[in-house]
Formats: sequence, structure tokens, C-alpha cells
Amino acid sequence: MGAAVEEERRVVKINHGYVRRLAPTAEQAAALDIQGHAARAMWNLLHGWWTWGGGRDRRPTLKQADEAIRQARKDIPWLADLPAQAARQVLKTYVRAWRNCWEGRASVPEFKAGRYGIVAVEELRVENMTRSARGTIAEPGRNVRQKAGLNRVMLNEAHARTVELLAYKLAERGGQLLKVPAAYTSQTCSTCGHRDPRSRHGVVFTCTSCGHLDHADTNAALNILNAAGLGRVRTWSPAPVGCEASTTRRAA
Repeated sequence: MGAAVEEERRVVKINHGYVRRLAPTAEQAAALDIQGHAARAMWNLLHGWWTWGGGRDRRPTLKQADEAIRQARKDIPWLADLPAQAARQVLKTYVRAWRNCWEGRASVPEFKAGRYGIVAVEELRVENMTRSARGTIAEPGRNVRQKAGLNRVMLNEAHARTVELLAYKLAERGGQLLKVPAAYTSQTCSTCGHRDPRSRHGVVFTCTSCGHLDHADTNAALNILNAAGLGRVRTWSPAPVGCEASTTRRAA
């Protein structure tokens, strides 16, 4: 009799878990993509900094790591795209990964590789761009000294060699390098498409048509992506209505 009463008094707890596919707007998908890249970069920076000292006893404390992340989000603007709570979660996950390693449940944490299956670059004709401006006796060049300085800078940067290395690294990993025409990428607004050399002022780009404000290099990079057909790629596909799953687990 007592056992039956005790059975009736047992509290039954039912846990429901729902799995739903996200269907963000294009703007939300872009924000998620940016945050995802920032989170991966945060992990890699943290891993490089954490393992730099060598030896388990010489690694920084959790408090020091948290302070370093806070400072990094101040010093590196694009890292601030990752919300502070998400940045702390990256740290917690990273520390847990080391604990799992030390306790024999997992291997040593590693750097996280980057969704760069396709990379777009400007098709720069470096040889033509670095020709001497001296000219001839009959037709002497103008701004020869300034042009010579610019040539040295471009040659020191080794643009052609960098692109060559990038191409084979991508091919080695199953990726692809796309080259797009370089003309007018720094004069065209990546938002409205208006082209005007007056829109660029040093490192600042302010469209004279729509007023779009951006860093000049960022604006040019977006134009390169647009020219390669990658600027409007959707990274999250919308889910049909009702596309969800649920699980139920009953526990005493």
C-alpha cells in the first residue's frame, strides 16, 4: 500500500527540446556570417596567444585571457562585431577544450581553418603599373621621383607573388581564385554603383550620390566581391514553414 502511494507522489518531469532551422533576412544572414568569422578569428588569436608561452604551467590565467579579449575587441574594430557575451563563450569553450585534453577526453586544441572556398582579387598588371616614368629626352616624364617611390612600394609588396601563392594554396584545399578587372573599384560606390573619383578622400569613401560612408579599402573590396558575383551570396537558406523538429524525453 505504501509503495502505491509513493508511486502516485512521484514527480514526473518531461523535457522538451525543439530544433528549428533559422530563416534570417539577407541583413541578418550577413550579420551572422560576420560574427561567425569574428568568432573563429577570436579562437585562433586566443590559441596563438595561449600557447605562445609554452608549457602548461606558464600559460595565462582565465582572468588574463578575459582581459586580453576585452582589449582585443577595443584594438581590433572587426572583432567588436562579435557580441561580448559570444566572445566570452568562445573563451569558455576554448578553456573547456583544454580541460578535455588534459583529462584524456579529447586531443589538443588546434587552430580553426577558414569558408573561403572562393577568393576574389583584382587583376593587377603589376609590370605595367611599375614602369618607369622617366620618359624620353623629347618627352620627359612628370612626377618621376614620386612614381619611382610608388614603384618601389609596389614591388616590395610582391603583389604578383602573393596572388600566385594564394592561388596554389586555394587549389591545394579545393578552393578557387577569381580575378576581376581592377578599373574603378576605388571610385565606385559599393552600395548604389555610382562612380565618381571625388567620392574618395584618402582612406575615406563618401559617395557623392547616395552618401554611403565607408573605409575606402573596404568599399573597394566589396566592389571586387560584387564583380566576382560573390557580394550577394546567401550563406543561410530560408526554411519552409513548419520545417522543424522536436524531441521529448520523460524522466522521473
